[in-house]
Amino acid sequence: MTVKEVKEKEGKKMIWKDLLKQADASTVADSEIKEEDMVAAGGKKFHFDEEDIVHVDPRDPITSFRKMVNNNHMDLVSRALSEMMECIENRVKLAMAGEKFEQVVICLTELRVACTTQREEDAWDNWLARNIDTLPSELISQIKEKGLGYLKRSNAELFRPDSKQLTVLKQELEMDDLD
Repeated sequence: MTVKEVKEKEGKKMIWKDLLKQADASTVADSEIKEEDMVAAGGKKFHFDEEDIVHVDPRDPITSFRKMVNNNHMDLVSRALSEMMECIENRVKLAMAGEKFEQVVICLTELRVACTTQREEDAWDNWLARNIDTLPSELISQIKEKGLGYLKRSNAELFRPDSKQLTVLKQELEMDDLD
């Protein structure tokens, strides 16, 4: 039984495990298997010809981080998370005063999404708790604006209104009452 016969028999796209179960091992090895037949159970294609990226590149952290997290050959999630956290910390340390931290916020968003999808919520919460006091106020306000709070812990303290802003609001309300 060839791969084509198995696909026609089922009338649908099959994953590689089903192909191996239903087909004779020798004919599968001898037959041509197209790239579209090499689909993982999650729907991701295997890319055997690509080189595995094993470190987050500081010049292009988003692309390399995504490739590490989605690697089908090795489990690099923990390494990817820790290297992205280190990359973010280095970018914050090297940032000049008044910088808008746009790239850092993109990296933070990507890191938080990966922690959620990979069920590593504690890694995000621990990193944020460890660094919240050392991050510049401009970056913290962008974190609050984007809603990048804790995943499991309470966000009450992080998103607590600034008392200086409340004082200004109170003064404005009092001036409205005088009018």
